[in-house]
Amino acid sequence: MNTYRCPACSALVDPIREGDDLVSYCCSEIVERVYMCAKCSEREAHLGCDDCFPCVLDSIIADPRYLEMCAPALQLEIAKALAERAQPTYSEGCLTRRQAS
Repeated sequence: MNTYRCPACSALVDPIREGDDLVSYCCSEIVERVYMCAKCSEREAHLGCDDCFPCVLDSIIADPRYLEMCAPALQLEIAKALAERAQPTYSEGCLTRRQAS
């Protein structure tokens, strides 16, 4: 799924046709095409994927075999993001050694 963005203000817009060009109604700039996520249709697709990065992470958690189909650079990015998700924070209720014993 694709939509268009105004390069001047970065707003997602429905362009107006002026001659051969598609122009944003807000800034009168030639728009750029943006591909939206195939799953959620809310965020932009990520690095040539059909899905946005949060949807890519969710699909890998659901089926880890999907990771093998990703490019090595994307695999590294995914591994970092999943590691950050897995790290607990102190607000989530980590116990001290004394509390654990």
